[in-house]
Amino acid sequence: MKISLRKAHDIQNRLQSRVNEILGECENDVDVLHEEQPHFVLDLARDKNLSRMNRVDVMINEIRDIRMSVSRLNQEVGINDLLATISAEERKATYRGRVGRTRPRQSEGYIDARIASWKDEDSYHRSSLDFPVYSQEDVRREKELARKCEKHVRELKEEVLALNIATTFNLEPSTVALLEAEDIV
Repeated sequence: MKISLRKAHDIQNRLQSRVNEILGECENDVDVLHEEQPHFVLDLARDKNLSRMNRVDVMINEIRDIRMSVSRLNQEVGINDLLATISAEERKATYRGRVGRTRPRQSEGYIDARIASWKDEDSYHRSSLDFPVYSQEDVRREKELARKCEKHVRELKEEVLALNIATTFNLEPSTVALLEAEDIV
C-alpha cells in the first residue's frame, strides 16, 4: 500500500489512539471477593493484559517503523531543512514583532525638554526618567520585517504541505495487515 507522508502522520496518530485505548482496557486490580475461583479470575485478567500488551508492542513497533520511514523521506526531500527554517523565521518574527509593537521614542526636543523639566522639579520623588529606545523608523522597520518573516513562514509551510502530500512510500504488507485488522485503513 502506497501512502503519502501526510497519510502516514494520520495513521501514526490513529495507531497511537488505538494503543491508548487498549492500554486503558488493562486492569491492574480485579475484585475477587465474591468469586468462586479468585485465582482463576486473577490469572484470566493477567492473561488478557499480557495479550493486550503484546498487541500494543506490535503497534508501537509499527508506529516506530512508519516514523523512521517518514524521517528518512523528510531528510531526502528537504522537509527537515524547511522545518528548521520555519522555526528560525518564527523566532525572528516573534522578537521583531515585539519591537514593532513598542511605543516609539519621542523627538529629541521633547526628550530634552522633559529632562530639563525633571531636573528643575524636586528630584527627591523621582529616581528615573525612562524613554523608549526605538525610533519611529525602527518600529516601522521591525514591524515590516516581522510581517516578511510571517509571510515567509506561511510560504514555507505551504511548501512542506505540498511535499507531505506529494511524497509517498510503501507500507510493509505486515503493517497493512495490522492496520486492516485494527480497522485503521
